[in-house]
Amino acid sequence: MAGPQRARTTISLTGLDLFKHTTSSSARTSLSDTIYYLINSVPHIHEFSYLGPFRDLESVAPPIHSRLREQSPAGLITFNEMISEIGLSAFDHINAPLPGPGDHKVLIQLIKETNPEVRAVLPGPSWMVVTSEPLNSTAAEPFATLKDQEIHGTYVSAQGAERRARELVADTLSAKQGSRAMEMPHPEGAGKVHLIVSARSEPVLCVEARRENGNFIAPPGSRR
Repeated sequence: MAGPQRARTTISLTGLDLFKHTTSSSARTSLSDTIYYLINSVPHIHEFSYLGPFRDLESVAPPIHSRLREQSPAGLITFNEMISEIGLSAFDHINAPLPGPGDHKVLIQLIKETNPEVRAVLPGPSWMVVTSEPLNSTAAEPFATLKDQEIHGTYVSAQGAERRARELVADTLSAKQGSRAMEMPHPEGAGKVHLIVSARSEPVLCVEARRENGNFIAPPGSRR
């Protein structure tokens, strides 16, 4: 199964930085095999959340509208203008301004993955594997702010997702000497969480294997 991928070229519209998706010979895949995700991030406060997978491209527009309506009214206007000019198939991401002082923005990214097995069962149940790396591992709530978050694919069964999660845990333990892993039920009761801590018991990585429920999801312990 190919991992999530994206390609970009920069364009500008109505004063905002946007990105138009480009298709290269290596990136061309059949739309009938493609699933989609959205990643929502607010860089200045190090927040991440994700949504998906979606079976078709048209399904990503409503949650983008909802998120921009909530966070960036100016971004919503620009998104609508962009889609009317270049179409949803050209969308890659939008970097939209947040209201208030400062030049702060919200970034919404479209991620594509070649995954015919999962696409065949959508919009039915699916299981996603996500890793979250804390920005400050010594904080009282280390996953309240994130250094990075990555989607590692979606699976048709909890067993497949858990197998992938354990591979990621094993790779991390091998790379970080003295680290150890703890397994616990997901706080929302929809999968498992593997927490990897350093030799000093500081959180290093959170690996989730969780059932997708159609909402923007933040990692366990985050502020969202």
